[in-house]
Order: sequence, then structure tokens, then C-alpha cells
Amino acid sequence: MCGRFVQLMKARRKARALAKAMAEQAAAAARAESWNVAPSTSALVVRSEGNALSADWFFWGLQNEVPLSGVRPTNARLESAFDKPTFRDAWLNRRCVVPVEGWYEWKTDGNDKQPYYFSRRDGEPIFLGGLWAGRTFCLLTTRADGDLAKIHERRPLALRDADAETWITGPPASPERLAFSAVPPIEITFHPVSPRVNNARTDGPSLINPIVLDDTPRPIQTSLF
Repeated sequence: MCGRFVQLMKARRKARALAKAMAEQAAAAARAESWNVAPSTSALVVRSEGNALSADWFFWGLQNEVPLSGVRPTNARLESAFDKPTFRDAWLNRRCVVPVEGWYEWKTDGNDKQPYYFSRRDGEPIFLGGLWAGRTFCLLTTRADGDLAKIHERRPLALRDADAETWITGPPASPERLAFSAVPPIEITFHPVSPRVNNARTDGPSLINPIVLDDTPRPIQTSLF
């Protein structure tokens, strides 16, 4: 899955380049960068509008009906989205990409959940495949592979740059083909980060700074009685 992501100016420029837009509107340009984009907040996505690509601000959490209400899924499983009533029409007709600098996943260890930050090794933004409806979107996830599976069993569908426009405008490929052609784990790096990212109101560049985990075994508490 993907619970949070980072979208900064470099990713915005990547979105505008794909949409062949020279500049954002003033209102969009004034939006602050975010190192902690959370569900129900907005992000820049690229979609098809008419015969052209458009970069627009949509809310994270897919909602087919208006007004927005109820549960809005933030992620859809690549393996089954094409066959689910919630996602089927968007899969066929409304696909998008979300440019990000990176994303967060949480590794579960008992009752503890440690966040990790994932990004491309070369430092470039990544296009994540998604679906949209109205002014909302969700991200597609697939099975984690390679070292990524050590942290979480799912990962976002990270598309190669050359495949982004085809995903938006062409007929959807099979889930198997999409998963096979996604950015491979060898091109992705990750490291543990502060649990401060768990708070959706917390933001700033320090959220993606690596931390050193304390792997010291905890002493076993024994009773004297």
C-alpha cells in the first residue's frame, strides 16, 4: 500500500513537462510543497482531458459520486481493480499518474510500526499509476518484490517515464504486464525515518531524513514474587 507520499517542485515540473504545460496557474503555483501528503489532501496529478494531457490538483481518495462523502479508497489493488465496481470504470476510462519524490511504507513488528521512506536511487521523481473520478484520485498498488518486500507486502505501481503517457491515454495493459514493466526494486532505495510522519499535520524536509534504529534487545522483565 501507500499511506503517504512526498510531492515537491521537482515532481511538479515533471508533471507539467508530461502535460506540456508551460506554467501552473497562480493558485496552483502558490501551493506549498509537502513532505507528507496524506489522504483527503490534494496533490498534482496528470490525466487526459479531451485530446490533451492536463496537470490538475485532485483530492486523494477516489469518490465517484458528488458530493464527496463516505469512505473514499486511497489505494486500489492492481490485480483486481479492473473487476471491482468501485474502480472498473476508472480503470477503463480515467487513468492518471501522480509524480512524487518518494513515498512512505510502514514495517509492522508486533505492535510497533516503523515508517520507511522510498525513492529512486538516482534522485529523480517517480510517476505512480492511479485512477481518477471527479476531482479525486487513488493510487494503484502491486505486490512488493525484491528487498521492498522486507518492509511491506505491497508497493505503489511505479511507472517508468516512457510508460506514463501510454498508461494515461492508451488501452490499459494487463495487470501482469504492468507489474512486470514497473520500476524494479533495484532502482529504488529506502531507509527508516522518524515516526513523526505518522501525524498528518507534521510536514517539512526533516521527515525524510534517515534515522538509526535501536536494535538493542529489550531486557525481559521478571517478577520477584
